[in-house]
Amino acid sequence: MILVLIDPAFLYLNASPTVGTLLVIVAALASLNATGGATVIITLAEIFPVKVRATSMSLVYALGVAIFGGFGQFIVTWLISATGSPIAPAYYVMACAQATILALRSVPEMKGQALS
Repeated sequence: MILVLIDPAFLYLNASPTVGTLLVIVAALASLNATGGATVIITLAEIFPVKVRATSMSLVYALGVAIFGGFGQFIVTWLISATGSPIAPAYYVMACAQATILALRSVPEMKGQALS
């Protein structure tokens, strides 16, 4: 759902660049993002063995935040300058969302299996 709403949200923000518009868009997208947060954490917990679960989850989370979040400002600044479009950050967010969807599709179903 969030993947579909990113582009219209950025277009609306570009058409009406006010603080109120920004707050509404951020609240709406953050709400959608939060609804998937629990499932991502549970999925991460399920794919790792119990003995290394905490360490593995921490590493995956830290690397994801460092790569996609830490370099995000540099990437969107480059995208804006390369494309000349102020809504270019939407493309980066959409690409990250699509990468997440593709990665989740490769996670095996754990229903009915013992979490050892």
